[in-house]
Amino acid sequence: MNAECTDFATAEEFVIREDGGSWDIGYPWAVQLDKNRVLVAYYYNQNDGPRYIAGSILEVESQKGR
Repeated sequence: MNAECTDFATAEEFVIREDGGSWDIGYPWAVQLDKNRVLVAYYYNQNDGPRYIAGSILEVESQKGR
């Protein structure tokens, strides 16, 4: 595990959503909610409609013991 995220150039891509309406999306920000959940907020739109702030709660499993 690389807590400092110094390996971002070689890290595997993780796609949260694939239903964006145009290229005008992104600017993600994440916060850990508890031991296994992370909230990722981002600027978004669907069908090239109004822009808004959306979020996804991700469940993650520990990398310990791997």
